[in-house]
Amino acid sequence: MRDDTVSAHLDELPEGWLPVKEYIETIPHATMYACFYFTDEAGNPFGLRSSRAPDLWQWPGGDVEYGDFSPFAAAVRELREETGLTFDGPPVLLISIFHGPEPHWPGYAKVGFCFDGGVLTRAQLDRIRLDPEEHAEWAVASIEEWRQLATPRLAARIEVADHARRAGRAEYVAD
Repeated sequence: MRDDTVSAHLDELPEGWLPVKEYIETIPHATMYACFYFTDEAGNPFGLRSSRAPDLWQWPGGDVEYGDFSPFAAAVRELREETGLTFDGPPVLLISIFHGPEPHWPGYAKVGFCFDGGVLTRAQLDRIRLDPEEHAEWAVASIEEWRQLATPRLAARIEVADHARRAGRAEYVAD
């Protein structure tokens, strides 16, 4: 298949090439999400407990929506909506995440981008105002404590994010 910028300059499609709309239907579809990994001043990771699924802990973030001009912009928007906090730092990628279609999300893979939010001070933590429709509480806990609190998927990602931050390079996770 060709790149759209190339096809815009072709008067006719080369033999064997499909029109873009037809080609898109032949490849896997995916949604994107973006989030932040934060720690407190002691290095303990930050998480949010879902209001809809009380056993589910998450990082601040969510799906990239129409109007978001990038995954990072979506993460910044979601952080503000979910916690009331603003982020004005640079986009430092910690983890790129891929997982294929799952029973509760049929037909679509998910691609995620986890950005380094840095350290939340005590004053910033005290300013958090959760959207009760989305999150019931927030917590900072040690990595060991997150292994008990979080799903195995999030607990593993916390360890990957911590490693990526310490190593100074992004990691790739495929579930």
